Amino acid sequence: MEMGAITAIVVFMLTLALGLPLGWVFLIGTISGVFVLGDSLNFMASTFYHSINNYVLMAVVFFIFAGSLISVTSLADRIVRFSHALVGRVRGGLVLVGIVATVILSALTGSSLPTISALIPLLVPRLEKLGYKKAYTTAVLCSSSFLGYLIPPSVPALIYCMVAQQSVAALFLATVVPGLLLA
Repeated sequence: MEMGAITAIVVFMLTLALGLPLGWVFLIGTISGVFVLGDSLNFMASTFYHSINNYVLMAVVFFIFAGSLISVTSLADRIVRFSHALVGRVRGGLVLVGIVATVILSALTGSSLPTISALIPLLVPRLEKLGYKKAYTTAVLCSSSFLGYLIPPSVPALIYCMVAQQSVAALFLATVVPGLLLA
């Protein structure tokens, strides 16, 4: 093991044993390792550049941006109205509207958290007026938002493809049919 790594680990353990806050422990340990390494830090800039110069990570950033745009704008309400036009007239239609809206929105954002935060304030009051319990509607919406991970594009699938060095297109083609069947 290199001397810089050994120094960083020893300083990390020492500051941790002293009871310093965790942020300071990481900072002091890292700085001590950097000082011991000295001039051999040239690799850091190229490693940083090559790690962020990856189209998969760029897609993750754009999904997060899309989720924040959807939660700020009225797009979630439009998706609910579109879902209501599709399945609103069926018996239990408003619950199905919630399921369809969460699947669409989680497929658009690639994540379930923006979906839940955008749709629960929209749908739970409407469903409570029709007599559904709050716990039931929240459980339905939260559980159906995870179906969006199976419908491409999704952030966990992109991260898996990046780590496992697999084809993004092949994974997306393999998950779209099961995701739609489960929805």
